[in-house]
Amino acid sequence: MANFKALNQNLVSCTTPSEVLNVFITTGGARATAGNGTFNTVNFSTSLHRIAKIQQTLPTNLRRQTLSDPRFAVLICAVAEAVVEKVSPPGEFKSRELSNICWALAKLG
Repeated sequence: MANFKALNQNLVSCTTPSEVLNVFITTGGARATAGNGTFNTVNFSTSLHRIAKIQQTLPTNLRRQTLSDPRFAVLICAVAEAVVEKVSPPGEFKSRELSNICWALAKLG
């Protein structure tokens, strides 16, 4: 639990979408199905929310660059797997986490 909290604090401190994606990759979130157990539901929600929030301040060309980043595609797939398979600790997304993910996806276009 403490690792998930520290990870979330790390995600919140990111100032660029690339930093968020680097945290996802370097913590092992892309190594296996649904984030490899290194990300919990809050971490997934925070990752997408943070990327979307930062994207709002970027010029269009940088927004496109983030959306075409392969790491972003892997993050989206991991989130989808975690939602469907319920394998990410603690296992199920709460309504707030799901609404944050939906908001982020809507903002990302």
